[in-house]
Amino acid sequence: MSEQGKLILFSGPSGVGKDTLLDILIRKNPNFQKSISITTRERREGEVDGVDYYFITPDDFEAMLDCGEVLEFAKYGKNLYGTPKKPVDKWLAEGKSVILKIEVQGAAKIKKMYPDALAIFIMPPSMEILEHRLRRRGTENEDDLVRRFVTGAMSFGAISKEAHEALALAMNKLGTHSNTGEGGEDSDRFHETFDGISLCSKTKQIASGRFGVTAEYLVNAEEIQIKVAQGAKPGEGGQLPGYK
Repeated sequence: MSEQGKLILFSGPSGVGKDTLLDILIRKNPNFQKSISITTRERREGEVDGVDYYFITPDDFEAMLDCGEVLEFAKYGKNLYGTPKKPVDKWLAEGKSVILKIEVQGAAKIKKMYPDALAIFIMPPSMEILEHRLRRRGTENEDDLVRRFVTGAMSFGAISKEAHEALALAMNKLGTHSNTGEGGEDSDRFHETFDGISLCSKTKQIASGRFGVTAEYLVNAEEIQIKVAQGAKPGEGGQLPGYK
């Protein structure tokens, strides 16, 4: 009977270079098995079905969800992405090291299911460089780029949900304060972790009681940042320690 394989979770914002790094890693370690995700988005020029992704219809995606055949899934823009469960379990049972290229919250969920998984997170040099890479790649129209980089006024720049999670993770790892911005954050992030590091922003911003400001939102703050006047820049209103 073969020894159980190792699951490796590979995460980072779109355009950070995950595919390039994965190609190098797999070339140097031919025994590694790269899991292929399913997606409902259109196939890009040069992509191969069953190599880059399994390109399926929204109806087929929903059917797999209903049958419990998807480990995790996420929606970016108009498109669904997910990790099929059966191949991963099969390869692990055969003793293979399996790499999942996955977004941060999905990785946090899978880490709970496979606690021995190794989690690797890739950060871009800066958000400006990340935007430049995505525009140079030319695979997304302007609307898709806006969806990636805009979630409302953020204390560290107008960025996407994906990038917001990534920066919260990075700043928490560094021991500094991440900030929700007035756009707030999803409540499931209050308790989610990625390889033991919280995805919850330490500083919670309040702007005129909007954007999902609840008791749960407030009690999960180490620091509260209040915008007294709408239209003021984040931080101009004043700050309170979380215990107050």
